[in-house]
Amino acid sequence: MSVSREFRGIDPPAGVKLPTTAEIIAVCTKRGRRTLRGLAYPSDDRPVCWIKYGNGVTWNEVHALALARQELLRLRSPVAVPAVYHAFEADYVTYIVMEYIHGRTGTQILESTSVPAEREAVYRHMAAGVQELLRIPIPPKAPPSAFDNGVFSHIMFLDLEAPRRYQNTDQLEQHLNVFLEKARSKLRLKGLSNEPMVFCFSDIHPGNFIISDDGRVTIIDFSETSILPCSFAKYAIISSWHNPEYNIAPWIDIPGDEGVENTYALFEASRKLAPEYPALNLDPSLFYMPGVRVDREQFPLPDPVSEYSQ
Repeated sequence: MSVSREFRGIDPPAGVKLPTTAEIIAVCTKRGRRTLRGLAYPSDDRPVCWIKYGNGVTWNEVHALALARQELLRLRSPVAVPAVYHAFEADYVTYIVMEYIHGRTGTQILESTSVPAEREAVYRHMAAGVQELLRIPIPPKAPPSAFDNGVFSHIMFLDLEAPRRYQNTDQLEQHLNVFLEKARSKLRLKGLSNEPMVFCFSDIHPGNFIISDDGRVTIIDFSETSILPCSFAKYAIISSWHNPEYNIAPWIDIPGDEGVENTYALFEASRKLAPEYPALNLDPSLFYMPGVRVDREQFPLPDPVSEYSQ
């Protein structure tokens, strides 16, 4: 099995021997590729690393993990991100070898307690994690994209991906407005390019946060992350309120430009395409055709990862 691309991250701690590429493929093949999470290596009781692989693991997550860890360390953030030691793609499967994080996920804590204060603490830790990612500086003229320069991911889409790449924020605004016009909506996006571009963490779920006994928060899943205008981040934060127990939105200070608000138009686009699931899941197959009317510029897009990690 040949490796089509590879990423070398930071060195593991002294004394830690990582598996070779062949060993990784062998153990993951034996375990099976249809996994949602991955596996502890070499065993659950004595892990030296975590191997994430399988359906839904993308190359974008490799770069998002590396960038988030680098920037949060630079900002001296109390929130952590696992170190990426090694990543590669083989036979269309992405494998990420990363730091093993001890502790329980927010989901595990919520399943183990009914104490209101303990449950609220989980949601506050989640809010703190999202808040720290929003502190990561993104160049204002960055195009809406994944961190590997591919199409961006966001939970407003049924399959979590935009239907095309965008050269700039104006193209994205035009595409959404063409769709809203065809859907006979009165709402339109306005001034999207005036919004701050942010590190948008779209999948705000308790299972994506590990919380140690001393309250240390580590964000572990970066599959649905992209560079997007702040309205998309606000959409994701509001949509995370699946359970009426706690709404984390009041605990997060979302960057924004006073007088610019496009979140309602994003929710409107979702509702027009999926009225049975209000506020969620815009189907790219229905959204794609209006985008054909929006110009596509032919010159190459910049590489956001190399540009933003300087």
